Amino acid sequence: MKKLFILLAIILIGCSRNIQISPILQEDARYNIKPSEMTGFSFHFTSNPRADNIQITKRRLDNKFRYSLSSPFKNLLNEWFYTKFKSNVQPENEINISINDIEHETINDNFLTSALTHSVQLTVGVELIINKQKYLREFSFRKTIRFNPNEANENIGMDKDIIDLLETFITAIDTYTDDTIAFIQNFNTSRIYEKEKENEKKETIKPDKYVVLEPLNLRVQPDWKSKKILVLRANQIVEKKTELGDWVLIEYFDHAKSKMIIGWVYGKYIQNIDN
Repeated sequence: MKKLFILLAIILIGCSRNIQISPILQEDARYNIKPSEMTGFSFHFTSNPRADNIQITKRRLDNKFRYSLSSPFKNLLNEWFYTKFKSNVQPENEINISINDIEHETINDNFLTSALTHSVQLTVGVELIINKQKYLREFSFRKTIRFNPNEANENIGMDKDIIDLLETFITAIDTYTDDTIAFIQNFNTSRIYEKEKENEKKETIKPDKYVVLEPLNLRVQPDWKSKKILVLRANQIVEKKTELGDWVLIEYFDHAKSKMIIGWVYGKYIQNIDN
């Protein structure tokens, strides 16, 4: 009886401790974080009240444990951000990260050892605003955490499990940011290249001029059932833009209406002027 009382006293004393977490990102290299070529970013983190103070209840003894996810996650994100984007210019782009949801449950408890096993699932939203365009992504990961208040340095193991979970988000966010920035840079480079090529074509290639052979319906879509815009007169000169099967997209300037007219015609009834 005495031994049981001592055991219960140890459990109660051990269970009354609060779990404090003060994580530090010790080595950026292990996350493969490389400074970004893009600059001018600002960073904002939004917590979730349920992640600020998660409460674990030991059902049989009704002892409560608490730990925070928001503080360590914000610390890791801040260090990631200042490693990633070293810039003194006025911020033009934004990175907004928020804890959208969190699920926690005790999936096992042991009366004799007071060991607790928990499952924590965290869902994090990432919003990138680059060149006034928004890019959104949501990440969700689950971590199983075991905590035994009777063991020496009991907080260390739990701290490590939580940090491992948060580090998973850091690497995912880092990869997503890199991929998004690379996509934007490649897209912009491609658009500039295409624009230059288009300008070169305009300078060196004459417009593809066609003549209408007989009165011809101009339609909204390349389909016989599509709405008719108007009827082109015979000998009307038009410019070919593209083609789809037997249909041709043409345009011409209507001087009477002072506007450009564009639509689809059946290709059989127009002929290239050079032919």
